[in-house]
Amino acid sequence: MKMFFFLLACLLAAASPSPLQFSPSPSSKPSGRVPNPCNTNAGTQCVFPFTYLGMEYYQCTYASSPTPWCATMVDSNGTVVTNNWGDCSNTAISSCPVESITVPSCVTEGGPEDGVPCVFPFRHLGVTYTSCTTTGRDMAWCSTNTTSAGEHVENYYGYCPSTCPGAENNTSTTTTTASTTTTASTTTTASTTTTASTTTTASTTTTASTTTTASTT
Repeated sequence: MKMFFFLLACLLAAASPSPLQFSPSPSSKPSGRVPNPCNTNAGTQCVFPFTYLGMEYYQCTYASSPTPWCATMVDSNGTVVTNNWGDCSNTAISSCPVESITVPSCVTEGGPEDGVPCVFPFRHLGVTYTSCTTTGRDMAWCSTNTTSAGEHVENYYGYCPSTCPGAENNTSTTTTTASTTTTASTTTTASTTTTASTTTTASTTTTASTTTTASTT
C-alpha cells in the first residue's frame, strides 16, 4: 500500500508544472541563421587561433604578406603547418576578421606612373613592402598596381616624394627645358651705278677753193 501511494505521488509530481518552466514565446525561439565561417579564397575553412613566428593570431593577418591570410591546419602546438594557409575571403558566404594595419599615403612624383597613389602593402621579388623601397632602382619607388594576391605589376611604379617613409633620401625631380632661339639676319645691298658717257665730235671742214683765171690777149 505504501508503495502504491509513493508511485502515485511520483506521478502527480511529474504531471505538475515546474516553477522554472517558461512558456515558449516567439521572441525566445533560437534563430535558424548560422554566422558565416571564415574561409580562404580556395574555400578552405580558417583555423583560429594559430601561431606564426612566435605570434598568436585570432584573426587574419598581414604578417609577411600583402594580403590578409589564415592558417588552414595547425600542429599540436597550434603553429601553422607549412604550406597550409590561404588568403582570407570576405564574400557573401565567408566572413573573416582581419587585423588593421597602418600604411602611408603617398603620391608618386616622377617615373612611369607620375602623380598616382602608391599601393601598400605590395610584394616584389618575394618581399612584402609597407613603405617605399630602392630595390632595383636608384631612387625610392612604390607600386601603383598589384594583382589580387598583392604582387607588384611590372612597369606600374613611380618615385616617392621625400616625405614618404623609405624615401627620405629622394631628391625632387625637376624637369628643365632650355629653349634658345637665335635669329641671324644680315642684309647687304651693294648698288653701284657707273655711267660713263663720252661723246667726241670731230668735225673738220676744209674748203679749198682755187680759182685761176688766165686771160691772154
